[in-house]
Amino acid sequence: GLSRATTILLSGVVFFSTTTGSNGNDNNTITSCDIRDGATTPNNGVYSAGSTTTAATNNSGNTISNNNIFNFFNATASENGIFLSSGNSDWTITGNSIYQTASRTETSSATESGITISSSAGNNFVVTNNFIGGTAPSAGGTAWTIGGSIANRFRGISLSVGSTTASSVQGNTIANF
Repeated sequence: GLSRATTILLSGVVFFSTTTGSNGNDNNTITSCDIRDGATTPNNGVYSAGSTTTAATNNSGNTISNNNIFNFFNATASENGIFLSSGNSDWTITGNSIYQTASRTETSSATESGITISSSAGNNFVVTNNFIGGTAPSAGGTAWTIGGSIANRFRGISLSVGSTTASSVQGNTIANF
């Protein structure tokens, strides 16, 4: 499994960053891993913030598949199993299980999300056959529980993407909350 001791808001256990070259961080595959907490609990399991100079400098052609992504959390800030920010395009996110093994208590109005893609100029995202929820893979175990006195928000899958090439969200399961 992959674990990383980080509580940096804009980082993750798996982190794709910007580039100084002519191409982004392209054509990478992360598959069949446990992406989880380590010495601390990360804000994001997978986080990507690519360059926006040109379409070529976007992080593109990456695949996140068949992973268990769990135990990401911050009581006072938004957190995500997978978060693709600006500068990303043409990703495939498929067959992952995103869950929490412990109850979580929010202390702010932050959003807790399974998958967030917020790359308004990015296109052609494929999000298929993922499981979000529960305390075990495939939305299994007991319910994923979020408590707290502040009105917290949960988003299973959230996309804000470009319209040049359509993105596809199909066959995902959000259950066991």
